Amino acid sequence: MEEFEISRFKKLSDNLYRFFMRMTKIRGLTVPFVELIGGISVAAIIFIGGLQVIKFGYTPGNFFSFLTAILLLYEPVKSLSRLNNSLQEGIAAGTRIFGILDEKQEETGGHKPMPKDINFLEIKNLYFRYDFCGEQNDKDQKEHFDLKNINMKIDKGDIAAVVGFSGAGKSTLSMLIPRFYEPTAGEININGININEFNLKELRDSISYVSQNVVLFNETVKFNIEYGTDGKSMEEIVNAAKLAFADEFIKNLPQGYDTIVDEAGLRLSGGEKQRILIARAFLKDAPILILDEATSSLDGESEKKIQRALFGGGSGDGENNGGGDAGKTYAAGGLGGLCRNKIVLIIAHRLSTVKQANTIYVLEKGEIVESGSHDDLIKKDGIYKNLLLKQMG
Repeated sequence: MEEFEISRFKKLSDNLYRFFMRMTKIRGLTVPFVELIGGISVAAIIFIGGLQVIKFGYTPGNFFSFLTAILLLYEPVKSLSRLNNSLQEGIAAGTRIFGILDEKQEETGGHKPMPKDINFLEIKNLYFRYDFCGEQNDKDQKEHFDLKNINMKIDKGDIAAVVGFSGAGKSTLSMLIPRFYEPTAGEININGININEFNLKELRDSISYVSQNVVLFNETVKFNIEYGTDGKSMEEIVNAAKLAFADEFIKNLPQGYDTIVDEAGLRLSGGEKQRILIARAFLKDAPILILDEATSSLDGESEKKIQRALFGGGSGDGENNGGGDAGKTYAAGGLGGLCRNKIVLIIAHRLSTVKQANTIYVLEKGEIVESGSHDDLIKKDGIYKNLLLKQMG
């Protein structure tokens, strides 16, 4: 596609060249034309004014007063000739700016404070569609939903996992909880209170969202870990990195925690970038944790490290994998790591990530078609088992 892209770039460049040439020609013609008109006008005024003084008895003082006023008017009139160019450029820029300003502003939510102790998250009779237009009498609008009749409850200390084929609506469901989207029908409750009644900032402060799309900033590793938290000490940042099995590779970077990583994270591997996000979640320590395909693009070794960071337990080799003493802390078995004592929702395509979940929900075409523990779903011989066999095969 190299020749195609070069030709496309050349076409755009030629269009831009022609546009600037047209602008330059207009400016080149406008200025001399205005100067010419101005010069002719001044000459005509001097000629006519001189005749008025000679033939009709006007005083030289009146004539020179009028001439001075005309000369003072000349510069503002000349400036008006340049106004059109600036105006056209401003209209073009304004069209783009007003498009952004006209975007609907996010609702800030209600005024209820978030509860200090969040005991459960519940989704009740939830329906959602991206193309909702509010036309309640349109049959097709009513019947087509991206998510249909979703019901689930996650208690504090429990892990719920949502699995399914691509396009089933897993990530969409995860984005409804922090109110990136609003449900078409149904509700999402925290401690029995609809999340719309909470202040939006407080709601999101209570959620750690680890996405499959790694978001890093062109800043230091330290900055990227502490982003979204206030007033954390260096000791807390390093401890969070150890819990995420990230401390070892960070210390090996040229400037350690002060190493600049660009937005694409080109200095880091996929697993290292993901562990920085998990370190950020450790540092925030929010009561609700959403993991959206957090291990989908990782190799086996990186996935194991991240699973130890999330769930604790495992091999007990934290000291050899960047975890140090923190790795040992959570290697004693049982649920530990980042998921400990939290409400956890895991969106996963790889089923190896969800085996420790208390309840696994299987989504198909936006609907929950199966639910239960890993062992229960294997016995059902349904979609979950089919997914597992495909991945194993």
